[in-house]
Amino acid sequence: MKKSVINRIIEYSLKEKKNLSIGAVFTILMTVFEITGPIILAYVINNLLSGEMLVDNIRKLVAILIMYAAIFFVNSVWKYYSRVYLEKAANNIARKMQLDVYDHIQKMPISFYDNLPAGKVVSRITNDTKTVKSFYQMVLAQLMVSATVSLFMLIMILILDFKIAIIVYLLLPIMLYIFYKFLKKAHNIFREMRKYISEENAKINEAITNIELIKAYNLEENFSKDYDESATNVYNYGYSFTKTYATMSYNVTDLMKNLTTMIILGYYAYNVLIGNTDVKLGSMYLMIEYTTRTFLYISNSVERMTPLEQSFSAAEHIFELLDEKIEESASDDIGNIKGDVEFDNVSFSYVENEPVLKNLSLDIRNGESVAFVGTTGSGKTTIMNLLLRFYSPQEGTIRIDGKDIQKYDENSIRKHISLVPQDPVLFMGNVKENIKLNKDFSDEEIERALRDIGADRIVDFRNGINEEIRDNGANFSAGERQLIAFARSYITNPQILILDEATANIDTQTESVIQYAVDKIKENRTTLIIAHRLSTIKNVDCIYVLDKGVIVEKGTHEQLLANGKIYTKMYHEQNKKG
Repeated sequence: MKKSVINRIIEYSLKEKKNLSIGAVFTILMTVFEITGPIILAYVINNLLSGEMLVDNIRKLVAILIMYAAIFFVNSVWKYYSRVYLEKAANNIARKMQLDVYDHIQKMPISFYDNLPAGKVVSRITNDTKTVKSFYQMVLAQLMVSATVSLFMLIMILILDFKIAIIVYLLLPIMLYIFYKFLKKAHNIFREMRKYISEENAKINEAITNIELIKAYNLEENFSKDYDESATNVYNYGYSFTKTYATMSYNVTDLMKNLTTMIILGYYAYNVLIGNTDVKLGSMYLMIEYTTRTFLYISNSVERMTPLEQSFSAAEHIFELLDEKIEESASDDIGNIKGDVEFDNVSFSYVENEPVLKNLSLDIRNGESVAFVGTTGSGKTTIMNLLLRFYSPQEGTIRIDGKDIQKYDENSIRKHISLVPQDPVLFMGNVKENIKLNKDFSDEEIERALRDIGADRIVDFRNGINEEIRDNGANFSAGERQLIAFARSYITNPQILILDEATANIDTQTESVIQYAVDKIKENRTTLIIAHRLSTIKNVDCIYVLDKGVIVEKGTHEQLLANGKIYTKMYHEQNKKG
């Protein structure tokens, strides 16, 4: 798994070769200047700061110090461009990954969302991709610099003094082994931690979405306890990492750095004591400077391991999502249709061995209006879901105009079908944008559609069709939201119309307006209605009564009442309640 994630991270990195290459060039230039600075200071200490040499070489000293200042200034420029180009690459890579994730979930079948809470999906698109952005920032803009500078300085230590280099080189494997153990443990911790963070987000999303119900039933304390459990798990894993980090990172780095400094000082002190005239103060400074900087960069790298491990775990989550298979879709366009709909011995279940529809057969002719009634779980909504290709039947065939819909591209089918749900969804924007969606309708066409279905009051708002819509239409009444949804469907002139009982949540005063809109958009098209109020479907051509996925009765309103069976009991029960 880890190797696979690394390979895919590299694949994304290669998409930014240009910026990465430019950033790498500036990083190398910066490294050269990082190495050059201490060499100049060592030369000054050895050759220009002792006794009379200082007076004799004052001009040379000034010139060298000016050159040192120039190197310092130019190096800051290299650092700037190194950071800018590497950060640019990191941001672009993260953006591409985020777009890929978003596009992928748009293509996922509806069944994918049945078992994955919306909060977890949102977490992967937002939190995980932002965390992966940190990965690229850490690796490209910081760890790359640290690794490059450390490597060059280790080479310089070897060139300057072979004996000291051997000591430093012997200490490095010990440090790297400790870091390896640290990273392995940290990776496991963060993998679990990301799981609980996703769980946290899912619970927050659930609480906010259902806040009214939670308050109505005084469930705040229950939800708080439930959330606290996830938050505590996140805290415990975070604290576990903190203890591991404190034990295995800072302490080890500081120990190695101080130990090496003591060895260098001891080595040069010993040479002075035995009268070795080759030992110079500037050389000792240079060795200490290089070894200190090397361990400083290694320490800096270790500091980045926390977000790095978080990012790696987030990358695993993202690639797991990207690896979810998209349903293969036929490429053929179904073309123009009349609107004949046929279900031929269709069986379907969401969960294996728990059938929702059993050998269901329907034959609906172009222009007919039919209704489906039955108790909750009888299969009414499932029929619509299958017709819209949200799911595929396990057995049987669904045909439109005699064509098996499984053999055609689902988008080519859906463009001929319009769905008006019981609870209409309005997007942020204005009325006009919500009616035309991505279609190219003029303002006049939109206003005409609203007036045709009797929604004159929406057209006559202060801002008309430019009236702003906030938070799924919270500034509109239930009836107004439903009328906007009807206009959205009506203007597209679909061949097949699906209505999930339009008047179920509407007050009596508004019901007549909505019923007029229903009758208007039903004209000259095949209409399938999920009915809750039986009084609203008296005039349909055929009513299907469903019970546990089976059609138990069918006929007109009058025929079913005359039968005196299930439909009759349902109708009289509703009239009693009325």
